[in-house]
Amino acid sequence: MSDLHALVRACKAEPEDDAPRLILADWLDEHDEEERATFIRRQIAEPNLSSEQLAPNPLWFGEWMNCGASFHRGLLHVYDHDQKLYEKLATILATAFDWIWVEHLSIGGWQNGACNELLRSPKFLELNSLGFSFNFNGANRALPLSESRFLSNLKHLHIFGFRNGDELLRQLSQSSSLNSLRFLEFGGTNIGRRGARTFAESKQWANLRVCSFYRNHFTDSALSEFTHGRLKLRLESLDLRDGLYTDRGLVFLSSSDRFPNLRKLRIGYTENLDDPSPVFGPFGVETLLNAASFKLERLQVQIISHLPVPRDILELVDRYPDRLFVPIL
Repeated sequence: MSDLHALVRACKAEPEDDAPRLILADWLDEHDEEERATFIRRQIAEPNLSSEQLAPNPLWFGEWMNCGASFHRGLLHVYDHDQKLYEKLATILATAFDWIWVEHLSIGGWQNGACNELLRSPKFLELNSLGFSFNFNGANRALPLSESRFLSNLKHLHIFGFRNGDELLRQLSQSSSLNSLRFLEFGGTNIGRRGARTFAESKQWANLRVCSFYRNHFTDSALSEFTHGRLKLRLESLDLRDGLYTDRGLVFLSSSDRFPNLRKLRIGYTENLDDPSPVFGPFGVETLLNAASFKLERLQVQIISHLPVPRDILELVDRYPDRLFVPIL
């Protein structure tokens, strides 16, 4: 492994830390790549500017130029939702595609089994972030993620729109390759009570800092399962928006001692047009804000409805202005 490769790997190992990326920029300066060094420093210093606004040198993209690639904090993020990579699968696994600078790969719309060859490639060791998304009529069987031996460097895993989320979560919970994960997202994957129990009981997720189960329509029983099991000592942020839980489920959550360091929580529901009554109300929200088992610094309540946000919820915002946030959608 070259010095450059080792420095880039160090950046990927701590993706939120500026220091390794600034060290990389210094190394580039010393090796006659001042333009790229300046670009990395600007991306860190000005995170609100897009990769395009900072005008990266086209040569830095290499063969990834036409594959939906952009730069994030100096490294490449590749988003293939138009199956461009799928069409050149053999090529991207060849040496012509330089994976050293790639830290995130997101795949969408691929056919069943199409990811298998990718997941068997040691090139996946270059990634610290991986995403899969499918439409709801697409893939319906669990990906062989749990069988891959090359995911040990992943820090973030994003999965959206997968039909059989319970089974996929069960397989991943038995994997020995995901111990470094810090961020797990399962969005719109039909996870229910069984999947919630699997997550709660598995030791696989001990290092998670951020967890999202957005759009899984958790019921009270699923939320009850979720709040038992093993301690999640490092979990700081949890997203349970678009649920079907009531105040009862939120009381389950507020009384759980499984998340002692939880500081940020997002909850919410989408209005059922056949029954526009609120799924939960101010009682459950305030119970969370006053929970003794964790000290929430920020609670976001997202309500998607054609009606105004219930007044009794908005009244809580006045009482907890620094901790409760209700976006107006």
